[in-house]
Amino acid sequence: MPSQHRPDIKAWRQQSKDRNPYMWPSINLEDLVRSKNMLILLHARGRCQPHDFVHTDLEQASLGEMSGANSPAFLNGYTMLFHDRKNSGTYGELVSWDEDENAFEYMMNGVGMHPGRGLMALEIQQRIWSFLVTWSEVLLRDLSPLTEGEIVSNPGPPTNQETAFTSLEVISMEAPYRVPARLDLTRLEAITYAERNLKEDHLWALREDPSYFADTVQELAEHRQEMLLDTLGHEHPTLRENGRPLFWNRVSANAVVESYLGFATFDNIFKQVETLILVYAQRKDDIILERDLPADLMDAFQHLRFSLDAAKKGLIKVLKVGLFASPPGDNSVLVYHHSTRSPRRSRHNTVRHGKIML
Repeated sequence: MPSQHRPDIKAWRQQSKDRNPYMWPSINLEDLVRSKNMLILLHARGRCQPHDFVHTDLEQASLGEMSGANSPAFLNGYTMLFHDRKNSGTYGELVSWDEDENAFEYMMNGVGMHPGRGLMALEIQQRIWSFLVTWSEVLLRDLSPLTEGEIVSNPGPPTNQETAFTSLEVISMEAPYRVPARLDLTRLEAITYAERNLKEDHLWALREDPSYFADTVQELAEHRQEMLLDTLGHEHPTLRENGRPLFWNRVSANAVVESYLGFATFDNIFKQVETLILVYAQRKDDIILERDLPADLMDAFQHLRFSLDAAKKGLIKVLKVGLFASPPGDNSVLVYHHSTRSPRRSRHNTVRHGKIML
């Protein structure tokens, strides 16, 4: 078992083609010994059906597929079905497109999946459940075999008595080990509410705490691309001015605008989640797997998805701007000087180890 968090990222950085780190990134010592993650994993996998996890297990292993370390096998003309199949004879069953007119549609809409990806999902799940059975046998070695006898009633998931509130960090840490396949709008509401409150607290701190405002502005300034030297070793023109008024005006304005925009964005997302919860409560009995969602429920989902996509693009833009100017990496990033750059290249293209980075 890997000892560090996200072994798949470590393998990707090392350009490793060993598929094991990519297949089970959440099964590692660093994460499983934290808080109640192991108990949450054991409860979720022991009390719920494998089909509840099949899509998210594949999603967690997606980095291996994108990096080329894991390539799904190819079998045309078949769909592998998992949903609502609760025994070894039907779970992961191959259905021919010629024999079932809906088989191809099931593969496209997520009810089933391509056989190559389905085989990978079966391999992932076989390893996870084998690990949990072995762990339980070692822990409960004085009891009768785990596969015999009566199954006790569901005691419910482990409770968290250490905190009176749910932080976004805790939610993110526990997410890979919880049941993901069921629509838990209450948990989604908790996540968006936590992020909204974080943005609001940040705003109030900027308004009321001068030292917090100064630290925030200084941190933003350190991640501005104006801080990078060009290929001739020259500073950005705004840094050569006495007192750098234009530079600090840009940084201060960015600190205020981004803070208000961040709060407004997640406040709107939180309200849309509340609307979705109300509509879902009214129409949940009308949901049928093989049919489209009711129109009003579909609209609520689509509005929320649009807002989340917009928020995601904004966060990615901030990351792109600040990444290359980040102090740990600023020695390996240079800005092309306007007199040496190609006419077709932007003035703010950057170079790392001799390669152009846009």
